[in-house]
This record gives sequence, C-alpha cells and structure tokens, in this order.
Amino acid sequence: FVGVPNSTSEMLPDQLAYLKTYFGPNRMTLLLVASIAGIAAVTVWFAQLALAAPVGSAAMVGASLLTTLALLGVLEHLFLALPFRDGMLWGWALPKRRGAAATTRD
Repeated sequence: FVGVPNSTSEMLPDQLAYLKTYFGPNRMTLLLVASIAGIAAVTVWFAQLALAAPVGSAAMVGASLLTTLALLGVLEHLFLALPFRDGMLWGWALPKRRGAAATTRD
C-alpha cells in the first residue's frame, strides 16, 4: 500500500487490528503513478501482441488473457487512487461489530 492515498482498514476484524500499523500515511506518491503508467504500458503491449497474432491461435488467446489481467491491474490501481471508502461498498456484507450489537439489544 505504498503510495496509496485512500487505503482503508475499517473492514479488518478486531483480531487483525494490528495490521493497521503496517498502513502508512495516506498520501499519493510517484510510485503509484509510475505503477499505473507501467501497467498501462504493458497492457498496451499485450493488446498489440494479441492484435498481431493470427486469429484463433494460442498466441492470440494467451496475449488476450494477459491483456485482460493487466487491464484489471490498471483498474485496481486506479481504485486505490480514487477517494472513496471501500467500506461503503462492502460494508453490507460484514457482520455487525460487537459494540453496535450490544447497544441494539438493550
């Protein structure tokens, strides 16, 4: 998570709270920008290989799969750079915390 400006640790369970100490300060660094640019360049290269290969060949299929995986990597890195909380997206699937459950039972 080096260079990730919006890393969240709110979805970690209580027994894994110590992992929050490994997440550094939330600031954008050139490493994230360079990673996105590098993966995007590799994605374009894989796409060119897929387009240059004969249709239906193993080289085309392999390059197409690599293009798809690299494109997903670019998308993942972009999501790490965007300012939104992943807890909002996946919070509905998490079990309720003990503190919140104890107050609703009273």
